[in-house]
Amino acid sequence: MFQQLGLSLSYLVLLKLTHVRCFLSILDDMMAEGSVVRAAGFIVYKMLNDKVHYLLLQSSKKPHHWTPPKGHLEEGETDLDAAYRETNEEAGLLKDQLRLIDSQIPLKYTANGKPKVVTYWIAELIDENAAVKISHEHQDYSWADYDKAFELVSYVDAQSLLNKCNDLIKEELQKNAK
Repeated sequence: MFQQLGLSLSYLVLLKLTHVRCFLSILDDMMAEGSVVRAAGFIVYKMLNDKVHYLLLQSSKKPHHWTPPKGHLEEGETDLDAAYRETNEEAGLLKDQLRLIDSQIPLKYTANGKPKVVTYWIAELIDENAAVKISHEHQDYSWADYDKAFELVSYVDAQSLLNKCNDLIKEELQKNAK
């Protein structure tokens, strides 16, 4: 079909990549102008029975919506400060109970018709006695292993983020085992 139009498959792939790059460039420009909704949070994990378990929060408004702790930036706040504040507000976890293991991981998508960028960091819960205390924004929480977490986070972009984080955590665990 493409050949009938004088187009090769490789040309179409290149065209698609160009559109993606263009979109990301426009999104970066919009962020600089302040027209992108910005949020930040942590992919919090802990080890249970030698397996990585992720903290996911179930939304009060959308019961099928499970996410890591995250939220909007307040005026003058850095992304990292917002991630700590939101994790404390939504899950009751404090900065000194977490250990950052990786640099920021942006997740870009459209929410309510507006471009949104959520900057995540991976953080290990290092306080064995820390108890999750959910806010009114959530009705439940789960420490889910990878398979269960992948099932709970139903959006493809969130699943992709979880995949990336899972790989980075495995690398970190292997590095620390040496």
